[in-house]
Formats: sequence, structure tokens, C-alpha cells
Amino acid sequence: MLDQAFESLKSLNWGSDPSPLTAIDDAIAESHGNTDARKDLEQRLLAFVTGDSTEAAKDYAFRQLFLVAGPASVETLGGLLTNHRWSHMAR
Repeated sequence: MLDQAFESLKSLNWGSDPSPLTAIDDAIAESHGNTDARKDLEQRLLAFVTGDSTEAAKDYAFRQLFLVAGPASVETLGGLLTNHRWSHMAR
């Protein structure tokens, strides 16, 4: 189910139905206290903020990273601080 949610995230656009992403939201909530699960989610979300994703997908991924990002995100997010479009979200 989580893999399907990340697959749905690839085609997320503004105004599209976000309900397929509920599995990601749930996984983030359930990962509290589970370092391995949080690291996995972090890496999957980082792939969206740095990859060829839709703006809506990047926006969603940034907002979810706020909840699970750890030290592994620093270099990637730091590299986006000079990106005019995404610098605010990368902070």
C-alpha cells in the first residue's frame, strides 16, 4: 500500500485527489519511535524533492519531510537553499 502511495505521488498535481497519499501520512504517523522506518520515508521523500517530480509532489514531499527529516537530509536540503523556487521549503 505504501509503495502504491509513492507511485501515486509521482503524478500528483494541484487539484488532484490526495486520498491515495493517506498511506504515506499514516506511515509517517506510525513511524514515531521507529528509526529505520523514518529513515526509509526520509529517503523516499528526498527522491521527490530532488527528482523530476511535479511541483505538487515536491511541495507534498517537503511538507512531509518536515516530520521525518534527520541528519541525512541536511546535505540534500542545503543544496536546495539557492534554488529560488524551493529555498523556502528546504529550510
